[in-house]
Amino acid sequence: MNTQDDHREYVLTSENSKLIDNILSDIRRDPKTGRLVVPALWKKEIQHLMSPNYNLAVSVLNSQKRKLSPERLKEYDAVIQNQFEDGVIERIADHPSFLRENPDVSFLAHNAVFRNNSNTTKCRVVFLSNLSERKNEKCLSHNQCSMAGANLNNKMQISTLLLRFDKYLLTYDLKKAFLQLFLREEDTRKLLFLWFNGISKNDFSIVGYRFRRVPFGMRYSPFLLMIALYYTLIHNVTDDDDEETQSIKGVCITFLTWIT
Repeated sequence: MNTQDDHREYVLTSENSKLIDNILSDIRRDPKTGRLVVPALWKKEIQHLMSPNYNLAVSVLNSQKRKLSPERLKEYDAVIQNQFEDGVIERIADHPSFLRENPDVSFLAHNAVFRNNSNTTKCRVVFLSNLSERKNEKCLSHNQCSMAGANLNNKMQISTLLLRFDKYLLTYDLKKAFLQLFLREEDTRKLLFLWFNGISKNDFSIVGYRFRRVPFGMRYSPFLLMIALYYTLIHNVTDDDDEETQSIKGVCITFLTWIT
């Protein structure tokens, strides 16, 4: 990490403070599920230059098919099918027609990372948001067209020191944390991807999906997760006179110190 990036971790600029305020005012809850709905952080002035990436997505997908064994492809497919069943992603019934009707869409290429020694996630699908079809100023990647937001995570040594000053210690592990956050409808058109229709049936025809939740691998995903935690634990909680509740809330404020 260079000096500039290191400095950014400790300074909350006025620009980032304004961004945080805007995000907090824009967060809402989905009336059906109660989940938070957050906006993707696109750079509005260059968002229209985002590459469609359809041909790139097809090329990377076919490359994965050639490289991976049938067993690996089935593991890969299982992750995607689980996300479909959980409502994380949504099938596009006719993606060629969808492309014609929505010329501003963009696809994410992806690959799989396998960790045989992991006790939990053996296969993780990683979306390649740094890639675009053509490397020029009129065909930008998702990363180039998005904002990372402020770095709201304390360094480990700072967090360890802060833990000494509170009575209570709150720890938690959110299962598939990014995927707990819903995206706005208009943002999902920029987060499409391709997969095979039915690997278990040896059907390798290509179909389209789009994300309904915040995907792993986007520049803004860590920022949105921290903002959502702050919104849930502090910003949207009414005052409570109970001493223990106030103490626990104090721990949350210390944990999220860079937001406040």
